[in-house]
Formats: sequence, structure tokens, C-alpha cells
Amino acid sequence: MKKDTNFSFTTKGLASTAVEVALLIGVQFVFSFVPGIELVSLLLCVFCVAFGPVYGVIAAIAFALLRAFVFGFNPNVMILYIVYYPAFALATGFYGRLLKRARYKGDVADESTESPRKPAKKGTIALLIAVLTVLVALITCTFTLLDDVITPFVMGFGRNSTAIYFYRSLPVMATQVACAATSVAVLFYPAWIAVEKIKCSMRV
Repeated sequence: MKKDTNFSFTTKGLASTAVEVALLIGVQFVFSFVPGIELVSLLLCVFCVAFGPVYGVIAAIAFALLRAFVFGFNPNVMILYIVYYPAFALATGFYGRLLKRARYKGDVADESTESPRKPAKKGTIALLIAVLTVLVALITCTFTLLDDVITPFVMGFGRNSTAIYFYRSLPVMATQVACAATSVAVLFYPAWIAVEKIKCSMRV
């Protein structure tokens, strides 16, 4: 059995990354008018699991930079996004490798016989997605906590202003975490399978 462990960029992979960045910006813009709705985490998570951490980090950095043309060039926000989303992409991308291995019990045993791969038990996939949901929820918490550090520092807040900013951010964090966790728990698996089918059809 041969395994290709060398990563290489492809035109279709980079094109898919560009589409993902446009989708992330578009979805964030549309739902910016709806308080409490956060689907960027779900979309980026699905992409990172399907395409891997390298393409995921590229998409995250491009998203963090290009969204400024839509939402404005705010230094604290740009720093937050450049720090947070690549880290999110790495975490979910590497966890995605575990998910992909678990989706099938091993790889093709013998290429000459073309023996089919055996699907993993549904319980195993459900457990791994539950762990992914918790992982995304925990990482989403760090978004607000990072903002509570970066924004006061960049904006030059005093001690009292920093404390007020922190406490006011907690309800926002709770809403974002709940939305991110719910969307991943409910929508991740069907979205992931759909993206994997698209990848197969495109031969990415």
C-alpha cells in the first residue's frame, strides 16, 4: 500500500480556498445584521477538516486580511483575527485528520485487489464529532478572551475601562459559543460529507 505523505499545492485546492474565503466574508457580512448568529466557525471548521490544516491556515489568513475591505481596517480587530483564525484552522485541521482516519477502518489493504474500505461505526463518528463540538466551543471562548486583551491594549484602555470591557463581553461570548457549538453539532457532518463529495468530483 502506498501512501503519499508529501503535501503539495494544487490549482484546484487554491481555487477552493479562494471560494471558501469569499464564502466566509459573505456569510459574516449577511449575519452581521443578525445578533447572536455566528456561522464562520462552522464553515471554516468544515473546510479545514476536508482540505487540511495548510489550506485552512491560508484561508484563515486571507479571510482575516480581506474582510477589512468590507468591515473596515480596525487594528485591534485585524490583530485578533490574524492571531485567532489561523490557530482555529490548525486545531480543527489536525483534528480533521483523526476524523478522516476514523471514517474508515483503515485504508485499502491491497491496491492490487482493490478491496473496499470498511466504514467506521456511527457511534465512533458521533463521539468524535461531539469532541469536535467541545473543541470548537472552547476555541470560540478564546476569541472573546483574546479580544479582551488585544482591544484594551491597542486602544489604550485604563484598568477600569478594561474591566468594564471584559464583563460586557461575557454575554457576547456566551452567545457566540452557544451558536458555534450548536451549528457544529447539528450541521458539521452533513456539510463535511457534502464538501468531501465535491472534492471527489473535482479530484482535488
